[in-house]
Amino acid sequence: VQSDALQGLARRYGVTVTAFLTAVMLQAILELRPPRSKKWAKVTIPVNLRHLFHSRTLRNFALTVNVGVNPRLGAYSLEELCKAVQSQLSMQVTPQQMAARAAANVQPERTLAMSLVYRVVGERKGTLNISNLGLTGLPPELQPYVCFLDFIIGPQITYFNNCGVVSYQKVTRINLIRSLQEPELERRFLTKLVEQGLEVTVESNGER
Repeated sequence: VQSDALQGLARRYGVTVTAFLTAVMLQAILELRPPRSKKWAKVTIPVNLRHLFHSRTLRNFALTVNVGVNPRLGAYSLEELCKAVQSQLSMQVTPQQMAARAAANVQPERTLAMSLVYRVVGERKGTLNISNLGLTGLPPELQPYVCFLDFIIGPQITYFNNCGVVSYQKVTRINLIRSLQEPELERRFLTKLVEQGLEVTVESNGER
């Protein structure tokens, strides 16, 4: 996807690129749910705490937030989904909320039950991750030799799909990974991007 076009579309809805892509993914997830499903449609978004706390650490310094909607409340337009996602991100991604979350995670990390804690408070609260690295640069010496970057995160314990996003030069690459046989979620997600006027080029290592 062309980065400028994607950013312009997100601005049109009044949200960030991450929030826009999450809203589109939620729309695709809701379409795949049974008509009277009572299960929330949720997406997990990793938050880079370096920016939030002005840290320069090279260690993994991130937490995740879950955003989503309740299908029992009715149908949602893409605009409504964008507003819901952006609002939830704004409420959750604050220094106060993230500091409280980090403090709450300290005690579980000291126990031998970390795997259980991860299953309870981590992946199981969502459907998949959408992790956006944003605009990424390279040293000038390397730029002539690099056409694009990919950011790939594999399927996890309870997430059969995952999505990694990275922008380099003028192109945003959206890497959709799955452990399922059918690519229905990816197909619906990409189709919705095209319906929004984006020019999408699809590459796959699977059968056509």
